[in-house]
Amino acid sequence: MSRHEIATALPSALVVSDDVDQDELTPAAAARVADGWAPNTQRAFAHDWRKFADWCAVVGRGPLPATGATVANYVVHLIETEAPAPATLERAIGTVQAHHRAVDLAVNATPARLALRSYRREWASGVGVYVKPPP
Repeated sequence: MSRHEIATALPSALVVSDDVDQDELTPAAAARVADGWAPNTQRAFAHDWRKFADWCAVVGRGPLPATGATVANYVVHLIETEAPAPATLERAIGTVQAHHRAVDLAVNATPARLALRSYRREWASGVGVYVKPPP
């Protein structure tokens, strides 16, 4: 049976239209997806994304799509300039990944997570206290 015969044998409801963007959300679905995160999580993600995008602009890297090296360099930048808790860095990496997933892109976070793993050991050896390097 040819493709044409199969297509004509199928009910019209099963034939996919070339005129419809299969990845587009309806307004109602987009609103539900946007509301999926708790308000505090939305604020934290927005803050983390802004910081990442701003850093990318300063150093001349693209935030979307970001490379694994870009995310790892950003994590090291945060370690060296802010010395945040490891959980804060985890959230920053998660924010970058979530923004990529939202537009069907992948980002290799392995280098960033390895940098975080190194920092966690340093953090743990100092009993959770990391002294920020001098400016």
